[in-house]
Amino acid sequence: LLKRENGGASATPESSIITLLFEGQLRYVTQGLHCDHQTQSSQVFTMLSLPIPNGSKKCSLQDCLALFFQQNTLTSSNQILCSQCGIKQDTAILTTLDSPPTILILHLKRFECQGKKKKKLKTNVSFSMENLDLSPYVSPSSSKHKTYWLYAVINHSGDLNAGHYTACCRNPLTQ
Repeated sequence: LLKRENGGASATPESSIITLLFEGQLRYVTQGLHCDHQTQSSQVFTMLSLPIPNGSKKCSLQDCLALFFQQNTLTSSNQILCSQCGIKQDTAILTTLDSPPTILILHLKRFECQGKKKKKLKTNVSFSMENLDLSPYVSPSSSKHKTYWLYAVINHSGDLNAGHYTACCRNPLTQ
């Protein structure tokens, strides 16, 4: 759980304290690789589920963020039919953070499933207690603050079938 430095949100009649604090917006730019036609869409989120790099014994939170925001290419059976030229084609999708939330929740994808095989990833993910900079992933049109401080961590000890969750939270009085 990360809190944006100097973060604040403005209220609207349909908003709640939850939406004001935890909602952000992702922007998706989709570009056909045959005709270069681009479309844009957006999606509201309250949590980002970050993948962990394959085969790593340790990585950083920035590595997980870079993997989440890297450009993906849809090929073969995942090709998209272009609304402009009518051709089914390979398509690049770029995800950016259009509107960062005041409080950002990051979830690390620690459980992996491949067919019937399931396992817990034990990769050590390092992170900073302050100044998590998301500016490399923010849309150029966004003017919101992009730096967060770590506020809380939830840990799982155990395996896929059993375990415990514990939490560590920053004390705002003793920071």
